[in-house]
Amino acid sequence: LDPLEEEALRRSSIHRVPAGDIGRKAAESIARRAGTTHPLYLHLDLDVLDPSVGRANPYAAPGGASLEALVAFVAAIRAHASLAAVTLSAYDPASDPDGRISGAALRLAEAAVGDRG
Repeated sequence: LDPLEEEALRRSSIHRVPAGDIGRKAAESIARRAGTTHPLYLHLDLDVLDPSVGRANPYAAPGGASLEALVAFVAAIRAHASLAAVTLSAYDPASDPDGRISGAALRLAEAAVGDRG
């Protein structure tokens, strides 16, 4: 993020979680702050995943989250808060010729919506 983006985020109600902080603890903290009366909008840039998982786009960088950590994060958010909407973004199919990221996106969507029967 550039300095103006950081400042704008600080003044907003958006909570940005860096890749290294993704996990159940961060999810539970976010959900506690939101409470049960405020549904959350969850935006996930798929390039937060480490390139060892797959490449979501040309900007994917080493040091990203594991798929297991991100799935656990999303499941913990859903378990502790109501989700109004979920976005999975920053996906470029040309960067994912083997489909690993599209498969990861499906796992993340399942974690977000759960078993709907």
